[in-house]
Amino acid sequence: MEEHAWTARNLLCSFFDYKTEKFVIAHNRTVGVLFRAVQVAVLVYLIGWVFVTKKAYQETDTSIESSVITRVEGAVLLGRDFAAARPSPARPRRLHARPDSGGPHERGARRSDPDTARPTRAPRPRAAEGDSNATQLQQPESRFLPEELLKIRQQSETKGKGAEPDSGSLRPASRDDTPLRADAEMKESKVKFRDPQTDARRFEPKEGKLKQGLDGTPPGELVSELQPDMTRDQPSVTLTSDALHGDANVWDAADYVIPPQGENVFFVVTNMIATPGQWQGVCPENPDIPGAHCSNASDCPSGEPIATGNGVRTGRCVACDETRRSCEVRAWCPVESGSTPRHPILAGAENFTVFIKNSIHFPKFSFRKHNVLENGGGGDGDGGGGDDGGGDGLQRCRYDPARAPACPIFRLGDLVRSAGARFDAIAVKGGVIGVRIAWQCDLDRPPSECMPTYAFSRLDTDAADVATGYNFRFGRYYQVNGVEHRTLMKVYGIRFDVMVHGKAGKFNIVPTMTNVGSGLALLGVGVFLCDLVLLYISKKSPFYRERKYEEV
Repeated sequence: MEEHAWTARNLLCSFFDYKTEKFVIAHNRTVGVLFRAVQVAVLVYLIGWVFVTKKAYQETDTSIESSVITRVEGAVLLGRDFAAARPSPARPRRLHARPDSGGPHERGARRSDPDTARPTRAPRPRAAEGDSNATQLQQPESRFLPEELLKIRQQSETKGKGAEPDSGSLRPASRDDTPLRADAEMKESKVKFRDPQTDARRFEPKEGKLKQGLDGTPPGELVSELQPDMTRDQPSVTLTSDALHGDANVWDAADYVIPPQGENVFFVVTNMIATPGQWQGVCPENPDIPGAHCSNASDCPSGEPIATGNGVRTGRCVACDETRRSCEVRAWCPVESGSTPRHPILAGAENFTVFIKNSIHFPKFSFRKHNVLENGGGGDGDGGGGDDGGGDGLQRCRYDPARAPACPIFRLGDLVRSAGARFDAIAVKGGVIGVRIAWQCDLDRPPSECMPTYAFSRLDTDAADVATGYNFRFGRYYQVNGVEHRTLMKVYGIRFDVMVHGKAGKFNIVPTMTNVGSGLALLGVGVFLCDLVLLYISKKSPFYRERKYEEV
């Protein structure tokens, strides 16, 4: 009992003992080298890493506010096999406005029965009388021109050879040719496009031009009913040579860039399947779709849609070709039945360029900047390199990580290659490419030195066998004689996601003192390690402990 009381008394007394440090100079070379090495390591970390590399003396702002504007430029000629790559549309509707027809009101646009779909063929133009060797049209777009336009083209060619045109063929009227002019006078076309962005072909008698769309739709598919107007003297319908000989296979940025507004996410079309001339009706479902094949009507329950199909079953099993049968559906007819072209139709998209204008704002420091170099001619204008702005230096530059790392104009082929992909491979079924813009701004230096760095990567994967690539469908709607039609476009392409992140820093005394104090505290690590070695590991540790700890 007394022993326990004595122990408790000693503990209570030791609690109030004061311990002071005693400096002992130990002539131990090993411990001395270790102590200096630890001090040097702490100083290198504090100066080199904390202050120089990480700039811990600065106050930082990572809440970057960013705006991205993109603009793709370039034109491409579609492959010659574009028409063959599309599903066969219904027979094109043609203008019937021949002078020798029955009456003025009998002339007008006639369209073939949509159910009798068959591949379009180039109509054979009639030779002018007296010229048995009339020139045959060999242009690829001739098979998509209405019969009357082919006659006009043939007439212009034969007239250049000195041959007289056939009086029975339709030709541009003049004020000296009253009968033909009266037959050619028409009211304005009734083609109405529901989508304001639709660029389908249309016939405008007032301007005398055949505007050809860029969705692969034959001109004859969109010709409206033209009613003759005999009540007033109107100018004759004149088709220019540019309209007749225009190349409908040229696509520019307005056609292959979706959306056209130029956002931080944009899509460039590289491949497609076009189904022109669709209308609301009943037709056989594509037999290649699961659940569409049938042998009798019991396989097609009425009113039930096909999960991956194009419409709702009508309850009938009909023949879709010479050997197969499929369920009849109520849908947009004819249904899409094409396969993905093995080669990209817009292979020339590799040479397109995209201008990326990125404006950033760090609100903590009220600092604003954009990635267009002032000395490159871009400045604060309309984006540089555009139609009505930008300097020659910016228009000529192309991004190169070694020679032009600050140029904001990128070639799509180089961009895809930098992401580790092959353009000819990704252009067939599409993909997703990420463009990362990183801003690291030291606001203690001039603002001109704050410029972004670019990195590229492929965000999707092509390793999977199912659901590879990137594609979607959209329709271009129009009306023919009051009946709504559309051209269904299934487009494959590359989606570009522009992602911006950044960090700005500026000197501030508070983080500076905080990190200096932390660094000085780290110097105590050397004392702790050396005491550990000297008092407990070395051979003379009892001797050093006796000298270090002394009771008074």
